[in-house]
Order: sequence, then structure tokens, then C-alpha cells
Amino acid sequence: MRIYDVFVMMFYAFQSEYQESPNNNELRLFLSDLNPFLFYGEGSAVQAEYTEFKEAFDKYGTFEADGYDFVKKYIQEHCTASIRKVFEPITKEVWQEAWEEYKKRL
Repeated sequence: MRIYDVFVMMFYAFQSEYQESPNNNELRLFLSDLNPFLFYGEGSAVQAEYTEFKEAFDKYGTFEADGYDFVKKYIQEHCTASIRKVFEPITKEVWQEAWEEYKKRL
């Protein structure tokens, strides 16, 4: 697992939640900044988003639970209250199931 894979998983998790509530403009803007597929290579649409994510991972990241624990902490420390709320329904079990599906595409 690479840091980029954890970042992509976070993007997919938020994208999945956005499909449930497409009128959430803050989430839509957040997703457009995070988009890891806009440009070639590893990164995000707004490069500062991916850079901040990597810097946070260097400070306190772990691949434990396929990166879920890190992502949850990252969101708590770096995202607005409304974005944190969007992530709440995503449990470690849901994350790990999604990770298994993601690995099949690698």
C-alpha cells in the first residue's frame, strides 16, 4: 500500500457519500480539490491537498486498518465540521471492504 492509495481511498469514500447527498456544495468543492485523477501521476486537482495529506502521513500516519485510522485522524484535524460529519458513517469495516475492492483494480 502506498500513501497515494490511501489518498485515493479517501477520495472514493467521500465520492460515495456525495452520491447519497449530491446537493452538498461544500462536499462537491472538497471533492473537486481532492480529485486524484485530473492530472497525470500522483497528486490532486489542487496539489496542496495531496501535499498536506502526505505531510500529515509523514508526521502521524500508519497503514494500520488499510489507512482508515490515519484518514479518520487526518479528517478530524484538517477538515471542516461538515466534512467530518460526512465521513462519520464510514466505519472501519466499510473501509476495509472498499479497500478489498480497490485492490482488485490495481
